[in-house]
Amino acid sequence: MDRREIESIVIEVLEAVQETSGEAYMEVGPDDRPIGVLDGFDSLTGLEATAMVEKRIGCEIERASAFVSEDGRRALTLAETCEYLEGIVGSGSQAVA
Repeated sequence: MDRREIESIVIEVLEAVQETSGEAYMEVGPDDRPIGVLDGFDSLTGLEATAMVEKRIGCEIERASAFVSEDGRRALTLAETCEYLEGIVGSGSQAVA
């Protein structure tokens, strides 16, 4: 799975989360941080989106949220999130059952 496929999955998940929560989806670019940019998308919503991404990419995500830094102090950009996920997919992490 390449970066483009991962980004497409992440964007689809972001759109689904926004729709489910009754919020409008606003296009997110590579330098945008979903947490703080998308209405209603916060750290809690990031956990839900992470679980959805995990299921879609078929790999276990070790962090609680793919949308925040490892230390939990900074919201990641879309590009940073995709880079992190690409590393997981590329490392051959355990597939999620």
